[in-house]
Amino acid sequence: MISLNELLFDWEPVSETAITIHPDQIQQAAELSSPIIRPTKQWSTYLHALALFGFEQWLAERDFNLSQENCTLKEPQITNILDGVSGLNIGNYKICLLVMGCSEDDVVSVPSPMLDLPDYAAHFYILVMVREELEQIDVKGLIRYDQLKAKLGSLSRQRDWTYEIPLDWFDPDPNHLLLYLRCLKSIPLDLSLNPQIKFISFNELKKKMGDLISQLSLPNCQLWQVLTWQEGVSLLSYPELLHWLYRLQSTTSSPEKIASFTAQLSQLSRNFGQSVLNVKQWLQNKVDEFSQSVSWVLEPPLVWQTGSLRSSSDTKVLILKELQEERGINIPNTVLPAYQDFSLVEYSLRLSTVSWLENEEELRSVLILSRAGSNDFLPKGLKMTISDEEKILEELLVESKSKDYYLYCPIAMSPNEQITITFTLETEESLTLPLFILITE
Repeated sequence: MISLNELLFDWEPVSETAITIHPDQIQQAAELSSPIIRPTKQWSTYLHALALFGFEQWLAERDFNLSQENCTLKEPQITNILDGVSGLNIGNYKICLLVMGCSEDDVVSVPSPMLDLPDYAAHFYILVMVREELEQIDVKGLIRYDQLKAKLGSLSRQRDWTYEIPLDWFDPDPNHLLLYLRCLKSIPLDLSLNPQIKFISFNELKKKMGDLISQLSLPNCQLWQVLTWQEGVSLLSYPELLHWLYRLQSTTSSPEKIASFTAQLSQLSRNFGQSVLNVKQWLQNKVDEFSQSVSWVLEPPLVWQTGSLRSSSDTKVLILKELQEERGINIPNTVLPAYQDFSLVEYSLRLSTVSWLENEEELRSVLILSRAGSNDFLPKGLKMTISDEEKILEELLVESKSKDYYLYCPIAMSPNEQITITFTLETEESLTLPLFILITE
């Protein structure tokens, strides 16, 4: 039988400052946590989502708006790893939310990347208590980044890549946040990289994850148990590996799955550029605007069926004729050519494209790979891989050092579909060019 003293000990009074979470917010929190497959991470994501919506409501009642445009909670590949909510803004200030369980806790765990990595650090760290069973949250306090960093030297990073921050470091009056937001001109936010971090190279980390794929695929795998801290923070800098890991941990483990994801991992290459080739903008003759945003060289429209064969267009014309006559692809008389030169180890290469808009819902392009500035053969073993966001569409391989002057491949794209082109040598050196994308807006 439970004694009255035990009941009193377990009872926690309801705070007068608590914010009630509405049913639609609970539903949104459930939807945000549903992409996270592992039960413990899913529950943690749910609590952090409740904290987010409750804090947003707390701010709104005080005439402040919270921007969630870059919220990490909406990126399951990050939430799958980190417990916390960053990527929030109030005006020019960056906000990070930390969830505490009950008032008896004397520390709160903060993932080290949220203090050590520029992409996740914040001006203010807000402490939120979540009383899920009461459908309430309570904003319990805050600490500024500069104050936290000044004290952090007295703490050791935990084995699970967190810092245990004492609760008495936090200002217990959350209303002081409002004062800071209204009165402070700026808060020092040193977003330079922590000098202790030595990033692991993409290829080295990719190999390590390939070696550990059986362990990583287990439903209860904790990254800190199989990767070093340096490897963990490096992983957060490689979106390709993050997405791969999330997909791996979101499906049921089987030998077939392991084989499939091993093959996918071997195809991953770090995207060296963030620019997007917005082909529709180009096709709509917004050339000045288009050419400022990409590294492609735009050539004059090519009238390939009736025009004379200029030397710069001979290869393109021959390829277009072959595609139309032998494969039955209907190609308009006028197409738009462009090219981009790049280097892969000692080889200077050129990726050319000729494009046309089939209709409002489909773009057609022909990708052509050749040597840049010469008529030499392509290097033996060079592979060109064309992929969308989910799968490999085409792979072309140079099988002989004296056979292929060029590789080419026609592709069709739907609105907002993203295409990457990856080049790999026999030595496993690889490079991925920026995205093609047909943007319809």
